[in-house]
Amino acid sequence: MAIDHFKKQCKEINKTCKICGISCPDLRQHSCSLVSKCVHCNGEHNSNALKCPIVKTFRAELTNKLLSTKISSSSTAATKFNSNNYHYHPANFPPRPNPQRWTTNTNTTNSVVTKIDELISSMAKVNISLERIISKNDQYEQFMSDKIKFDEMTSKKLDELITTGNNFKTVIAQHQCKITRHENIFTKLIFPILDEISTFLLTINIDKHGGILDADFKVKINRMRAQLYNARLNKEI
Repeated sequence: MAIDHFKKQCKEINKTCKICGISCPDLRQHSCSLVSKCVHCNGEHNSNALKCPIVKTFRAELTNKLLSTKISSSSTAATKFNSNNYHYHPANFPPRPNPQRWTTNTNTTNSVVTKIDELISSMAKVNISLERIISKNDQYEQFMSDKIKFDEMTSKKLDELITTGNNFKTVIAQHQCKITRHENIFTKLIFPILDEISTFLLTINIDKHGGILDADFKVKINRMRAQLYNARLNKEI
């Protein structure tokens, strides 16, 4: 994209974001990604940044062009002045009065020199301030670039955590289905079989004379049955 023209002379139809370099019809409706990308050199900085090599080259060439134009104009005027033929006629130049002694005001000269020194010192301070501003701007751009990368990494990790959480929920739901299936098997199959077995064992706990072989057998069976039910209900005896 050319930079040697003014905004009114630009032939581009769309506007270009100076930060991300995206071209769009209306910058007010543009959602900038805040990722710096120069439209001139594709570098990681704003398009109007002074550190852009293309901008630096253009400014240097423009300065040299202005200086060369000024020097060329001065030399052309001097050449034109010297090329004219002038003829000296004493009658056209009356004698000048006697020269008067020129007095130099030392205080005025010193004041002017002091002002020039102050101006040079001020310009040096301004230059230092501009360099600091450019350095701070570069640091801020680097900070924003690092922050965007960190935010992208954080967002990616959050997405991974959400995916892992959803996978855990699926596994837990599957285990819950298996537990429910096993509970149904114990409730509808195992427990009835155990009841039948305990009833049968109680009927054969009698000797040939009709006496009870083990007096505590029925109590033990009932205790074991209660323990099984409480274990199923997550209760302690």
